Amino acid sequence: TPEYAGLADHPTDFEWKVRGPVIVDWIKRVSPDLLGLQEASPVRDTKSEQIDLLKKKLRGYTWAFPHRSTALAFRTSKFTLLHKGVIRVSYKGEDGSDYNRYAPWVKLRTTTGKTLLYVNLHGETGQTEAKAEARSAGWTRLVDGLAKINPHNRLPVVITGDFNARDDETRPVYRDHLVKLGAAGLVNASSTAKKQQTPLPGVTSFNGFGARLFGRFQYQAVHRSVAAGNLDYVWTGGAARALSWEIYLGPKVTWKVLDGILVPYVKFIPSDHWPVVAKVQLSRSKAR
Repeated sequence: TPEYAGLADHPTDFEWKVRGPVIVDWIKRVSPDLLGLQEASPVRDTKSEQIDLLKKKLRGYTWAFPHRSTALAFRTSKFTLLHKGVIRVSYKGEDGSDYNRYAPWVKLRTTTGKTLLYVNLHGETGQTEAKAEARSAGWTRLVDGLAKINPHNRLPVVITGDFNARDDETRPVYRDHLVKLGAAGLVNASSTAKKQQTPLPGVTSFNGFGARLFGRFQYQAVHRSVAAGNLDYVWTGGAARALSWEIYLGPKVTWKVLDGILVPYVKFIPSDHWPVVAKVQLSRSKAR
């Protein structure tokens, strides 16, 4: 609801019929070959799904598991689907998880004959120790599932997702995504890509539709902080490496003077998380 999202004063902007076309525009501007979504949900008070608009307006994509909240898509002209499936990472009521959570995956062949594994997921939300433990159990299931479908990272692998866990986390258990995925041979693109293309310093992937500045919430201001990490990831493994990484802030950032300070704003924020974008290079697969 707008109230839950912090947009009680901007309920119209929260409506999917307003946010959806902006999301379509942003995706078209970025033009990704692989696309992972989190919380692609039924449209409130209707019989339609958010994914319906995306499938209709984003031509040229093949969708896998489109009616899961973790739908993924790939550019039809560049990939052939070889196999698909899901890794179950959470069981509702177990390990402190509130939901059943799944990580859909596809094995794809490129037009140049390379093969890769692409995975998308959404981690358990909440920043308590109990929720961190629930996420940790999910990371174990994820890593175990990856080992079964792609032993020893024989295929290049790309994982996207909202992990609900910071990439600068230092606390035990809370940082288990970094520990467990790292031990499985996966690396975080935001840490390893040589080109860091986020247009503003201090921006992190959660935006909350604005920023709290000078004691009050500023709608559509760009939140910046030196003390908060990213929740959203592109991981690579095997013969895949990230060349560039960025938090996408939309087509244009403007500046306004607020209490004598220049503050960056965007015209519209369609989600409480910014998209993260990586350019990934594949070497030839070790196995097909």
